[in-house]
Amino acid sequence: MVHPSVFCFTYLLANVLRFWVGIQKSIFLIFQKHHSEIHVKSASFGLNQIHEMKIIKNILSLAILLIVLTSCKDDDPRPDYYYRFKVNGVQKEFRANKDSGIVFLDAPNSINKIIFFTMVTGADPEKNAIVISLRSTEEAESGIEYKMQEPLTVNNTIVPRISIVYFDENGKTFGATLLQSLNPGARDDASLKFTQITTEGSYGEFQAIAFDMSATGDLGSRQELLITDGEFFMPNFVSLL
Repeated sequence: MVHPSVFCFTYLLANVLRFWVGIQKSIFLIFQKHHSEIHVKSASFGLNQIHEMKIIKNILSLAILLIVLTSCKDDDPRPDYYYRFKVNGVQKEFRANKDSGIVFLDAPNSINKIIFFTMVTGADPEKNAIVISLRSTEEAESGIEYKMQEPLTVNNTIVPRISIVYFDENGKTFGATLLQSLNPGARDDASLKFTQITTEGSYGEFQAIAFDMSATGDLGSRQELLITDGEFFMPNFVSLL
């Protein structure tokens, strides 16, 4: 008799291929196009952008890892996990699917900890989805507001404390990923706060000033997209590293 782990492994491979093609390939190309055009405009300015592009690539890679690692969980009854927010004042509310969750990671060779949020709904992970990366030097606590523009140093490089990528209902990508101190004219911003951390999952709030990831030209001329009144209840996953 074939061990159940064989079926699980096959299922994991299928998920890797499905989400690698669906997210890693198409979305990374969007980032590459966006940052390459900025790099042509200004070499020194482009270096910061390219480094942040690599950070976002790592964020989305972790999203794929989370999806894969949660794909073989038993189909036990689960709470009604959700995420909701307003986009330029318009209410959005979604039921989180089984690929959604929060992973708490200890960064290798670093005092920094990474908390990674995947908020997806329905069958298409590139629509009505939010991906958030939060870095901290302390264990996650409720009641603390984490702010994007309070950066951390990782491997001798200054990085945002928070990065947010939002996929709208049409699959268009918006991001709050740039440090204002390193990118003159950038208005990217975000914040996040856990309001309650329980055994069933974590509750929290978030907001962001995001921008079209395909936009080119001067950073100060980009049209902002406001994500406000964000709330979530998502399952927790223990540290993987």
